[in-house]
Amino acid sequence: MRDFGEMITSMITPFDSELKICLPKIDTLVETLIATGTDAVIVGGVTGEAETLTRDEKLMLFKTVKRVAKKRLKVIASVTMATPDETFEFIDQ
Repeated sequence: MRDFGEMITSMITPFDSELKICLPKIDTLVETLIATGTDAVIVGGVTGEAETLTRDEKLMLFKTVKRVAKKRLKVIASVTMATPDETFEFIDQ
């Protein structure tokens, strides 16, 4: 089994006033989580966004968090899609 550390945080997805993912706020949020001792983050579905984000939005979110984290914390991607087939297709990308 993988060791994800002692503190795993379910990260919110910040949105702007147009309900688009707010990339600058992701940078700030990830840096704050690292500074406060988070060892790993769960991204993209733990606060209800799994059903509302598109595949492209999820990929952008995961890539942004991973880029900002720079291997300073583990990134756990929530890949739940509407159907099992869509989930497996997403994982295979």
